[in-house]
Amino acid sequence: MITIDFLDLDSRKAWVEIPVNPADRQSGSARFCLQDIPYAKWQSLIMEIVSSGEAMTTALDALRQSSTEQATAAFGSALARVLRAQTEVVRWGVAGHEEIASSSGPVPYESEPIIFDGTTYHVASAKMLRLYTLIGRDKQGGSTLLGQLSAAIRRHQAGEEQPSLEALWTSASSNG
Repeated sequence: MITIDFLDLDSRKAWVEIPVNPADRQSGSARFCLQDIPYAKWQSLIMEIVSSGEAMTTALDALRQSSTEQATAAFGSALARVLRAQTEVVRWGVAGHEEIASSSGPVPYESEPIIFDGTTYHVASAKMLRLYTLIGRDKQGGSTLLGQLSAAIRRHQAGEEQPSLEALWTSASSNG
C-alpha cells in the first residue's frame, strides 16, 4: 500500500523499529528515524542496489557450479559490492536512532554534512555506518542490521507501509 503523496515536496521522516538480527529474537531491536533521499541521488543508489544484487546472484550461481578460487573471489567481490551499496543507502536514509548503547552508555546519533546538487544534506556519519555494520553480525560475519535498514529505507522511499517488528521476525523464522 502506498502511503505518501508524491506531489508533496516536503521531506518526510518516519521512525521504524528494526530487528538487530531477524533470525534471532534475543538480539533485540532498535528504532531508526528514516528520511527521504533526494530523488536524483536515490535513482543512482537504487540502480546500484539492483545491479549489485544481480551481480551477487550471478556470482553465487557460478560458485555453486564450481568452487574454484576464481569463483570464490568473484563471489567475495560481488558481496562487497552489495554491502557498499547497502551502506550508501543507509548513509543517506538514516536521520537518527534510539535504543543503541555500548558498555559506556547510550550512543548518540551523529551526522555529517554532504553537498549534493548544490544543496547541503545531513547524512549518517562514518562512525554511525561502522556501528550499524558491526551490530547484529550473524554466524557468518554478515551484518544483518545493515540489510534490514537498507530494506526499510527502500520501503520508506517508495511510500510503502513498514512491516511490524513481529512480522519481520516471523518472516525470518519461516524462511530459515
